[in-house]
Amino acid sequence: MPIVVFEPYLEGTQDEKQFRVMKDRERWFNVVMGERLELDEASTDRQELRAPFPSEAADVLAMDLSLAQVGASTAPRFDPPLPPKAQ
Repeated sequence: MPIVVFEPYLEGTQDEKQFRVMKDRERWFNVVMGERLELDEASTDRQELRAPFPSEAADVLAMDLSLAQVGASTAPRFDPPLPPKAQ
């Protein structure tokens, strides 16, 4: 017999907003990491045994999403296309 778990919140309150934000973050985590976020005891025990990701590699792979100052960076610039003008 399955165990049914409810995730209650009070509609129209900060509680609902926090619930929606956390669910959205979980979905983005799944997209970025390519796996489902599991926080049960067995999953976290397995994660604890993994080799730690080197901080030097994390620094190199991290994306810089800050706005570049003119003349402050030699990084290639990406200008997204502008939306079509309304007629």
